[in-house]
Formats: sequence, structure tokens, C-alpha cells
Amino acid sequence: MMACVPLKNSEITIQNGWLFPRGGEAGKIEILPSSQALLSTSRLDVTNCDIMMCTTTCVEKLPHQPRLPDMLKASLADIERMGCPSLRGGRVGNGKKLDGQRKLKQQMQQQNGDDAGFVEVGGRKKAEDNRNSVDKRTVRTLNSLRVLIGIMRPILDNPRRKDEKLIMEDGPSISDSSNGKGHQYLISKNVFSLTASGKVGDIQGAFRRLMCNLFEENIWAKVVEKGENEQYSLTAGELVESLLKQEAHPLAKMCLDLPNINLQAVAKLDTTMVKCFEIQHDEKQYQLQQSINATVDKLEQHIAKKFRGTALTVYGSCLSGLAIEGSHDVDISVHIPELYDLRQSFESGHINGDSYAKKMKNILFTIKRCLESSRSNRFENVFAIHQARVPVVKGIDMDARNPFSEDGRLHFDLCFLNSIAVVNSSLIREYSLFENVRVLMLSVKSFAKLNRVASAADGTASSYTWMVLVIFYLQCLGYVPNLQCPNLLEEHDFEVDPTNPWHAVGGLNTCFLTRDAIRKKNTWKRGCPIVFETSPSSLLYGFFRFYSGLFPHAATAVSVRFGDLSLQKASFQNSSKLWRLCIEDPFETCESHICHDLGCHIDEAGQKRISTLLREACGALKELMECPSVDGDFVPEFMRLVIADEKKQSSAPKKRGKGKNGARKAKQQNDRAKNKGVADKQANEAKKAKNSRERNGNVQKMKNTQKKSNEKFQGVDDTPDTNGEGGRRNRKRNNRRKRSDQNGEQKKKEPNANAR
Repeated sequence: MMACVPLKNSEITIQNGWLFPRGGEAGKIEILPSSQALLSTSRLDVTNCDIMMCTTTCVEKLPHQPRLPDMLKASLADIERMGCPSLRGGRVGNGKKLDGQRKLKQQMQQQNGDDAGFVEVGGRKKAEDNRNSVDKRTVRTLNSLRVLIGIMRPILDNPRRKDEKLIMEDGPSISDSSNGKGHQYLISKNVFSLTASGKVGDIQGAFRRLMCNLFEENIWAKVVEKGENEQYSLTAGELVESLLKQEAHPLAKMCLDLPNINLQAVAKLDTTMVKCFEIQHDEKQYQLQQSINATVDKLEQHIAKKFRGTALTVYGSCLSGLAIEGSHDVDISVHIPELYDLRQSFESGHINGDSYAKKMKNILFTIKRCLESSRSNRFENVFAIHQARVPVVKGIDMDARNPFSEDGRLHFDLCFLNSIAVVNSSLIREYSLFENVRVLMLSVKSFAKLNRVASAADGTASSYTWMVLVIFYLQCLGYVPNLQCPNLLEEHDFEVDPTNPWHAVGGLNTCFLTRDAIRKKNTWKRGCPIVFETSPSSLLYGFFRFYSGLFPHAATAVSVRFGDLSLQKASFQNSSKLWRLCIEDPFETCESHICHDLGCHIDEAGQKRISTLLREACGALKELMECPSVDGDFVPEFMRLVIADEKKQSSAPKKRGKGKNGARKAKQQNDRAKNKGVADKQANEAKKAKNSRERNGNVQKMKNTQKKSNEKFQGVDDTPDTNGEGGRRNRKRNNRRKRSDQNGEQKKKEPNANAR
């Protein structure tokens, strides 16, 4: 865990396709050490590494370099990590991780002074040294990517890679009997290597995946596209330069550019979105809120029996008002004074990280046992996760009377020392109050849940992360203001209240403006004219377009705190990956003692799935918005694209002319689902009965075995060998047992005799 000064893209300059840090050594091209080793192995330098055509003549005389494939693989892995060292030491213990956080927080508070109020890195020498150590990561990574493209492209595109007739003079050949089949040439400009086909396939696959994650979907065809004289059409410098965009507002026109738009189709889509996601408190939603309040009260009463002063606060979608109909879980922040005293003792240095983690574990399992032993309420499947970033106790209230579940159950998550989540939810709620923003947020959340990319545990982004992406997109358009902007806070005469704990939760700067304050002052204006008459469906299309190809995620981090394309991804030293979205938490920023990258949970498969879904949704929505006719399948097609809730899907308009068939198919699907549910229930009951029979059989088998053992022992004297050695041993053993039994009975009688 390491904090640093936020790095800005404005500090990078581009000259002839190479990136240079502003203020750095003039003319010096910075690359990663692994890329420098690749150049040395390939007998190239940075001035001639951009090879524009394949080497096909005089290949036989090239010198053999067996280390070439390993150098390519190492450079590729180093670029993906953006120069960070590979973490091969295993997982760090929870106690050591906490000790590191505490040490970092104390150092940052000393830098800012005891009366700083917020943890923000100033211009001290230590911070500047930290800045100088990382401000070249983006420059080195993208320059190394240019080197890799220049070397790798002609190697993988060489037509003589599998030529068995090619005989090399200075090294092995494919035709050599000692090599056998399954080998290929890696032919560079100045060297070659003979490598196993499987290894070449791994290198090529990793390189193509990196290209597809960084650029557009069909980028590979553009990378290897050739023009005149068999030279590549695009240079490596042009490809890399496109990854660094520094202006946000020009993207607004590109996001919302729909020249063939059908206004009637847009109006129809807007009506559908508003109808599905506008605030409507029906009877079931009211019952759900009542169910949540009742569950919170019951939980608070049970925990307060063990820990006095307990207070529970709902956060997440229940607080921000962004719950999708059909959701039946609740996130609860638990405030226990004893926990905060424990945290204070740890931060002051009175206890170490291991002791703190142990006591935290004891408190969590005490609450777990308290809920499990409740007789007045049924809390089931209760379990504690004490080693998580935020300690949590999960469970189910079986008597919650939740209207959206068949048996009335309600899932709950009790999170501890997580007051920052309440502030995060409050910030999301303030942004959602602006015009059309709530409808857009719910549409994106429904789209993510529909396509199963809304879970951090599954290697994708959480629902909260998707909301942060929506806010950042709208900030780049100039559609909403930056509620955390220091200049905007000053314009609205915002003053920090030292006595208000919500202004500095956990030592972080958690101040922000409200929507009502922006309206009352009326000084903020939308920055781009194109967004003044933007409809909800146009904003949704712009969201898909923005993150499917326009946002430069290879070098830039999503930052609601800045609200533009200024923050470098390299500001997150331990979590940033070149192929993955980097998303800064609004309050746990890169310069705080809790540096939180919301995108760190996204794995490579999850990132690829998200990118693919966004591109497909962008194309599908564009076709709908340009559709000349809004009859027939128009609205149902949009509902299938975005709406995740089954109830709202079933309430979509039926297809004209096929209403009976559609109803019959829906009924058949429901019947199959019911039959499947009944079959699953019967299978579970049969499984339980089988397990019960097996347990009873095992118990009876144990009894029979014990009975046989006793009978064998008791019948030892009846054995035929009464005069032999075995008979003598059995008689001696029985005599010893009789004497021990007689002594035991005598000892039992003695106390009674004394008593008389």
C-alpha cells in the first residue's frame, strides 16, 4: 500500500510518436528495463526499432539468438504490469497489511501537520522523491509498447515462419532431425530464433489480447495492414499516440454523434426508460422498505445486547435510491464504540496489526454467535469474513416478510468500520438528483446485472463501480458538475466543520456539495452546448460509446474527484494494469493512506467481457435509434437489451400479430421453470432421505460391530484352547478385570460407610 502525488497527463509531451516527461532530460527516450534487454537481444536500438516491413531476403545468414522468445515474453508481461514488479512472494498477512497502512497514515499526517484535518500529500521533499520515482511509469510503459509493436509485428507476420525448406547457416533449422516437428522461426531484422510452436502461439495470443484490450475490436487487421511497397500502413508511434488523450470535452461530440437519428425512435426509447426507471413507490416497494427497517431494528437490538451503543445505518442502493425492483438485499454499516476504540488503539501504536486482527475476529464471531442463537428471530446462513478489506457478517432474515422473495427472506450484510460507504452512497445520491441522471444510472445498472458483469467477486465491476463510471462520463461531457471541486466549493462558500464527523471520515477529505446548493447558487453552467438537449437514450448511447473505444483507459484513470482525463493510471502503483480499467474511489484516493482502485477486482476475462458487451450494446442501441419504424419489435428489443428485472421484461409490449404465440411461449417457459423447481425440490428431499438412511445405517453398523466385539470378548473363556498358551493369557486377562471391578466396588462403598 503506497500513496503518491497524483500524476497528470498534462505533464507528458509527445514528439515524433515518443513520450517524454515534462521537465525531464531533453531527447532521452525512457523505456522499461525488459524492453531495453529486448532491444539488446534483437541487436536494435530505439532509433530503428520501428520495423515497417518483414525480413524475407538473406534470412539464411541471420545469427541465432535463442533468448529472443523469452525476451519477448518478459517485455510483454512487464508492459502489462506497467513496470511494476511481479508479486511472487505470496499473500501478505492481514496484520502486516494493517501495520503498513498505519505507518503510511502516520507519515502522511506528519507531513501535513497535526492540524491538517485531511490526509493530502503536500509539496514536501519526501513526497517529491516519491513522485519522481513513479512519474515516468506511463512514459516508459507506452514507449516500451511502441518498441514491442515495432519488433513483434514483423516477426509474427513473417511469411517464412513455418518454411521447412529454409536452412539457416548459423543455427538450427526446422528440417533438422534433432528438432523434430512442431517448431517455428521467429525472424527479426537482425537475429532469428527457432522456437516450439506452442510457445510461439502463447506469445502471439498474449500480444493479440493486449492489442484488442487497448485498441478497438478490429485493431489487429489495422496493425498488420500493409500499403505500398509492402510496408505497414500505421506506424507503432501512431498507434501508441492514440492511447493518450488529454482533452475531455471534444469527446462529447464524438459520443453523441448520430447523424441518421430518428427523433420518433428516440422519443419512444425515452418514454420507455422513464416508465421503467422513474421514481414510483408502489405497494411492494413500500413493503420492502418496511421490511428493511424491521430487519435493521431486530439486528440492532441483538447486537446491542453484547455491545452497548450499537448503531446501524443503511447504505448502498437503499440509501442512494438506486435499487432495482426485485432486489432483496440490504447493506448495513455497523457502528460499535468498542470497535472504534480498538481502531484508535491500533492507530496510536498501542497494539500491533496481529493483535488488532485477532480482537476484530473475536468481535465478529461474537456477533455471529449472537445472531445464530436468537430464539425470537430466525437468522440463518450467518457467517463472518474477518480478513476482508471491510470486515463483514452476512446472513438471512427468514422472517423479514420481503415482498420480492417467495418465502419472505431478506439477505443482509453487516459491515464494520465502513462509515466511508455511507458517504459514498450519499455522493452517488446527490449526483442522481440531476436531470435524467437517475434514469441513466438505473439503466446502466440494469444492463450490468442483466449481463452478469456487476459483481467484483466474479472478476467484473461492482454496481457501485458502474455508478462511478456513469458520473465520470457525465463529468467529461460537462453534463454534471464536479461536486468535490475545490474551486466550486469555494464559490459556494462551503466551510469545513471540524465538529462534523462526516466531513473527515477516517481522516479523509469527504466534503462535497449538494444538488440543492448548486441550484441555489446557480453559478455552474454546462460546459458543452451539445448536451443541453440530450435525452436519456442519447446519454445511454453516449455511455456505451465512451467506454467502448473513446476513453483512453490504457494510460488514464477514471477519477470523479478531478472529473476529466487528467489522472494517470500510473498513480496507482500496485494495482494498475495496462489492459484494465483503473477507477479511483471518490474519497479513498491515490494520495490517501487508503489507496483504493475500484477496478482492481476486474480480471482479464472480466475486462474482455465488459468491453465486448459495451461494443455490442453500442451497436444495437445505435440501430434502434436510427430505425425508421418504431412498430413491432422495437420496444421489446430495447427491453431485452437493458432491462434486467423479470417483472418489467414481462410487462413489455407484446409483438404485434404474435401475441398469442408469445403468451403461449411465456406460459411454457413458466411451466418449465415451475416443473424444474418442483423437480429440484423433490430431488433435494430424496437426497436428504438418502443421507438420513445412510446415517442410520452407519449408526446401526457401528452398533452391530460393537456388539460383536463385546460378544467376542465375553466369550474368550469358551475357546477350545483352554489348556494352551492362548487360554492361559485369556484367563489371566479376565482375572485382572475381575479384580479391578472388585476394587472399584469397594472404593464406592467406603464413602458411604464413613458417612454412616
